[in-house]
Amino acid sequence: MIRLVIHVEENNLSAVIEKVEKLNAKSGPFDCAILLGNLASKLDTIDITAKLPPIFVPGSEDLSREGLVTLKNGIYKSKSGLKIGYFTGNDEKEQSKFKEPIDVLITNDCSVAIGGEHLKIPGNNVVDEVVKLSHPKYHFTYADSNNFAELEPFVWQDDQKVTRFINLAAYLSLIHISEPTRHAQI
Repeated sequence: MIRLVIHVEENNLSAVIEKVEKLNAKSGPFDCAILLGNLASKLDTIDITAKLPPIFVPGSEDLSREGLVTLKNGIYKSKSGLKIGYFTGNDEKEQSKFKEPIDVLITNDCSVAIGGEHLKIPGNNVVDEVVKLSHPKYHFTYADSNNFAELEPFVWQDDQKVTRFINLAAYLSLIHISEPTRHAQI
């Protein structure tokens, strides 16, 4: 199963959708595409075609329709069984939704531990707790639009599961790449 994860800004959503169609035809088919970013005001402009894989997009309103799933705080399961968790904000009550292991965690903030040391931005303590509860295989964030950062995999002591953290810079941004970097396939 191949998945595609892209950080998108509202102003280039159309270009990214076209790119996903081309990539899906050339390198796919992808099991799903996960578009990161603050896209809520543009979700109704996404034209879902048969050339696109199912798309998961963060959003506060449920604008889900055939081929498009709006992620709100919680865990979602793709048709292939991929467990995708999405968490935004500081609501500690919402962290109770993340008491099971997941494949992918998406947050708009990074953890305090990672933010200060690796991205030079403030982190979110509640994100720290969500990561500890869910032990995701991959933790994607779009906290810093101008910096790509991929950290060395982290092994949890209690269950030996591995978590990989990746902050995705926005598509077409002038990015700074933090070390170490590697390509990740989920």
